[in-house]
Amino acid sequence: MTEKERELRQQMTLKTQEVQNFLKEDKLDDAERVTAELRNMKRELEVLKTVEDVAGLPPASPKAES
Repeated sequence: MTEKERELRQQMTLKTQEVQNFLKEDKLDDAERVTAELRNMKRELEVLKTVEDVAGLPPASPKAES
């Protein structure tokens, strides 16, 4: 896990707690706004993981000419 991933996961945890607090206070608009931020963070995390997976692959071997 990269430092960026770790940081993003920590931020996501804080956002999740923020959503739960807004829900307890019946502030649905605020909860939805933060939930949208959380979704974007999740998308960013997925992209980071994909890039990390792709970057870790060995280079493709050249095709044999026929």
